[in-house]
This record gives sequence, structure tokens and C-alpha cells, in this order.
Amino acid sequence: MSRFYPHCQILIAVPDGTLAGWLFGQHKLRIQFVGTLFLWALKMIIVPLILTSIVIGVAGIVNTGSMGRMGLNDLIYYLGSSCLWSSPLSWPHSVWPKFR
Repeated sequence: MSRFYPHCQILIAVPDGTLAGWLFGQHKLRIQFVGTLFLWALKMIIVPLILTSIVIGVAGIVNTGSMGRMGLNDLIYYLGSSCLWSSPLSWPHSVWPKFR
């Protein structure tokens, strides 16, 4: 029995989804609630998963000095990504209408 790897499944699913959207685009309002329910379920799963990962990671740290270093790295990463994504280069669609 042949098994598709995840990257092969994605490479097959993207054109399939594009074709289905092109063919059945006018019927999307009938099934839009399925996508909304999927996103709500995803959000309900992700938040507890991230919280428990952080709690388990912090609880597993034995050396308190490494926890301070980890907190500093997290702060630098958070501030850097916030500055990057709030810069005008990351939102050209809302600034220049010709990109819409």
C-alpha cells in the first residue's frame, strides 16, 4: 500500500482546492459556515496547546538563569516581529489601493 507524504498531499490538495473554488465558487455561501466552524475549533485547540506548552517548558527549567535568558530572547523576538509586521512595508494593500 502506497502512502503519500504530507508535502505530497499538500502539493496535490492546493491545485485541487483551487480548481474546486473556480468551479464551485458561486456555491461558497452555502458552505461558508463549515469554514467558520473549522476556524473556531482551531482557535479552541491552539490556545490551550500553546499555554500548556509554555507551562511545561517553564516547569522543566532547572536553572533559573536560563529562564531569564529565555525570557529575554522571547521579548526580543516579540518586539522584533511586532516592529516588522507593523511597518509600512508589511501592509501595502491598505496603504496603496492599486495593490488590491
